[in-house]
Amino acid sequence: MHRKPNCDQPVVSATRLCCHPAPKIRDRAISTNPSLIARLPAISFVLSIVFLLAALCLTFRAAGAQPVQNYVNINYWPLDEKYPFVIAYPDSAWTWSFLGINEGQTCPPYRMRLRENSQKYWRDPIIPEEEDWLQASQGREFVRCYLNHRGTDVATQPGAPVYAVADGVVHLAAEGDDEEGANGQVVIAHHRIVDGVDYNWEARYLHLRNFFPVKSGPVREGQLIGYVADRKSNTHLHFGVEGLWDCWSPCILNPYGPVYLWIDDDFNRYPDPAPSVLAHAPERENLLLNGGLGTGDLSPWLTLQGTEAIIDKGVLHLHRTSGSAGWTALEQYIPYALDAGSPFEVSLNLGNTSDVTKYVDVSLRSAQDPTIGYTRCAFALQPDTSLTTYFLRGMAGYRWTNLILAISVSPADGKPAVLVDDLSVVYKPGMKIGPEGCSKAP
Repeated sequence: MHRKPNCDQPVVSATRLCCHPAPKIRDRAISTNPSLIARLPAISFVLSIVFLLAALCLTFRAAGAQPVQNYVNINYWPLDEKYPFVIAYPDSAWTWSFLGINEGQTCPPYRMRLRENSQKYWRDPIIPEEEDWLQASQGREFVRCYLNHRGTDVATQPGAPVYAVADGVVHLAAEGDDEEGANGQVVIAHHRIVDGVDYNWEARYLHLRNFFPVKSGPVREGQLIGYVADRKSNTHLHFGVEGLWDCWSPCILNPYGPVYLWIDDDFNRYPDPAPSVLAHAPERENLLLNGGLGTGDLSPWLTLQGTEAIIDKGVLHLHRTSGSAGWTALEQYIPYALDAGSPFEVSLNLGNTSDVTKYVDVSLRSAQDPTIGYTRCAFALQPDTSLTTYFLRGMAGYRWTNLILAISVSPADGKPAVLVDDLSVVYKPGMKIGPEGCSKAP
């Protein structure tokens, strides 16, 4: 599984003298004519030199160079399918070959990527210039890589969801240096078994908002781990790989392409997006962590600014801070998928200890795109109301991935508290959805 044929893959080696991947040569047909026959001795001499260099290359490898030749597809695409556009490849041998960088050159410095000041890196006089530039730029206004870039940059919109490319453990979730989190990052130690071999590597997801659905512990492949920060015209996700085949910085080993580190099981020459392989929700099990709140631990829950939440004697106390504006809620991210047509039930106990009416908005939605999946109920709790069970029942109209349960309280009066207990989200195959999806237990 996830292994493609090796026969046409370039070799990444410790030397570029004789092991550089696929030089920039266009196929040319050679017709048989007398002048060609006359040049056969010279051609034979050239071929002998080529074979000699090949022999030296093999000797070099045998002497302990140990180039990487075993390419295995292990990463799903960390973004949704609508974000396939790479704006910068890593400064690596694979990229040099792919973009037609000249022998002896690497990617140009960041500020020397425009056509007029980067020609020494890609210009080959034997190739028409427009064709040459199209390869180096891939249709953009600059060379599609730059010096010492240790990752793959993918253009996105601000707020684009980012997913774990494989199972793993979060090692770092670090906020960026501004409110938006332009340099927020998540580092995950990933692993995958392919043909009985356990591959381990470390992936860095950079330029994320300062908001992390998971900050530590295990993650599933396809699980939501963050959102791309708004960097204006330069908004993108930086994805880098280290530690694979004992390759650590400054070694760069994350080439982009359907037959390298990216999984393309449908062979459409585009990497398969990670949420497409997220595990489906199990039947008739509570999908929430600590839904009963018995541990007193709020760590599986994210409390957005403007919401106050504490657990007292196994019951959650919620209220909204005075004067807070905009959307705020208590949320839990659920790393499962629901296929189109899957019925689900959200149940929770709600009460109100304050002297004013409280309104509780309960919603379940897909993180992938809220416009394709969103079910919500609004419940009014009269003053001094004891805990009573409420239900939200619905059905996924499309395939939902990375479910988000959100509980929002209003008004923003600062008065405690709405009581919440015994929360559950359950996938119930065969459950009939009545005309009233929002209900209260009798």
